[in-house]
Amino acid sequence: MASRLVFDPMAALAVAPLVSSTCTLWYSFDQHHFLRVFNSPTNRPKSDSILPTYFKEFFAAGLPRVVGLLGLTFWTSIGNYYWRYDSLVGNQSLRWYVAGASLAASHLLFVPLVAPRIRAIVEDDRSKGTPTSVLDEWLNIHLWPGMSMSNSSKWDNTAAEYEKMPIDGPLAIPCIRMLDVVNTTLPFSTASTILDVGCGPGTLPTLLFKKYGEQIPQTAKLIATDFSAGMVEAAKMRKEREMQSEDLYAANCWARLELDVMDAQNLERVAANSVSHVMGSLVYFMLPEHKKGLSEAHRVLSDDGVFACTSWAKVGWMGFVVQAAQKVTQKTIDSPMKYSDVWKSPEGVKGELEAAGFRNVHTEVVEVNWHVPELKEFVKTFMKSSNPGLTMIIKDLTEEQVALCSDEWVSSRGRFPDSGRSEAFSAKLWMRTLRWKKQGKSGSTEFCKHRETTFGGSVEKYRLT
Repeated sequence: MASRLVFDPMAALAVAPLVSSTCTLWYSFDQHHFLRVFNSPTNRPKSDSILPTYFKEFFAAGLPRVVGLLGLTFWTSIGNYYWRYDSLVGNQSLRWYVAGASLAASHLLFVPLVAPRIRAIVEDDRSKGTPTSVLDEWLNIHLWPGMSMSNSSKWDNTAAEYEKMPIDGPLAIPCIRMLDVVNTTLPFSTASTILDVGCGPGTLPTLLFKKYGEQIPQTAKLIATDFSAGMVEAAKMRKEREMQSEDLYAANCWARLELDVMDAQNLERVAANSVSHVMGSLVYFMLPEHKKGLSEAHRVLSDDGVFACTSWAKVGWMGFVVQAAQKVTQKTIDSPMKYSDVWKSPEGVKGELEAAGFRNVHTEVVEVNWHVPELKEFVKTFMKSSNPGLTMIIKDLTEEQVALCSDEWVSSRGRFPDSGRSEAFSAKLWMRTLRWKKQGKSGSTEFCKHRETTFGGSVEKYRLT
C-alpha cells in the first residue's frame, strides 16, 4: 500500500501514451528540421556526397527509437483500454486513447513510401535521383503524419484527372509555343539549370524532353515543382513511365528530373542566381500574391538567364458554368477566378513585369482552338470533375441542380455570356514574350545584366464543334 503511494502503476499507465506520443512528435519535427539543413541552397551541392554514409548511420540509430516510442504509445493505449476501460468511459477520454493507438499504428502505412527512398539514399542509387532530391521526397512524406490536420491543396483532388489528360490537349498549346520562344531566346543547349514552376502532372517536362531532350546538356540540373503534393505525385508517376521510354534522350532527362513540393511564392530551396531557364505555364496569374511569385522567379534566375510564363486572360468555360448556375438557382454567383486585371491586357502585364525587375517587355498573342466533337458528353464529364474552379461554383448546388446546369450549358450551344457568339468555349490565349534587363549599380557606374524572358498571358479560344 505504501509503495503504491510512491508509485501508482495505473497513473503511470494513464500518462505513458501522452508522454511517448509527445516525444515521437518532438523527435519527428526535430529530425525534419535537422535534415532540411542538408538541402539548403548553401549545403545542397556538398550534400550528395555526404548523405549516403550519414543516412546509413543515422537511420540505424534512429529507427529503434522511433519504433520503440510508437510501440510504447500503441501498447500502453491498449493497456489503458484493457485495465482502465470504466475509468476512461467515465471521464470521456476513451476516444483519445483509441486515437493514440490508431495513429501510432498508422505510421506503418508510410513504410512503403519511405523505405524505397531510404534505400536509394543509403545505396546512393542515382537511378532514383540524386540523394538530395530523394531526401526532398522523403521529407515531404515525413511531414504528413505530423501535419495530418493541415489543409491539403484543392488541386490534390484533381491531380489524377489532370494526369489523364492528353498531352496534346489545350493546356499544351501555350507550353509548346513558350518552349519554342525560350529556345530561340536562349537555347536549351546552353542550360545550366532548368526550373519548371507549377509543373502539375508533368506537362511541360514531357513536351520539353520530347522536343529538346537531345539538346539539353548532361550537366544541366532539371527541377520541377508544384505547391500541390497530389500534382507532384502525379508527375512522379509519369516520371516512372517516361524513364522507360524508347526515346533515350527524353528518358535520360526524366531520370535526372528532381520533383519537389514548393510554393511558387517561396522557392526557398532554390539558390539565388542559380537557374538559367525558369518557366511557369498557367501559374503566376492564379497566385494569391503574384508579385511574390515574380519576385522569386527574378531572385533565382541567373544574370544571363531566361524567364517564361503563360496565363489565361479569360477562362471561357467558367463564364458558361456561372451563367448556367445563376439561371438554375436564380441567385448571383461570382466567378471564383478573380485574378488581377493586370494579367488581362498586354499593358498590364508589361507594367507588372517591369515592376518586378523585367525590362524591354514584348508580348505575343496565341489563339488556341480546342475542338470537342461531342459537346453533351464533354459537359457531362466536365461537370463531374474535381476542378477547383468548378467546385467553387457548384459546391452549394444539389445533384439535380448540377444536372440542370449541364443541360443549360448544352442547350445554350455555348453562347458566350452577354454576347451573341456561337462558340461553345470562347476564350483566348495570349502568349506574351518578354525581354528584360536586371539593373544594378557598381560604385557610381550603372550597369545592366541582360536577361531575356518570355511570358504567355492568355486569351484562350476554345471552339467546340
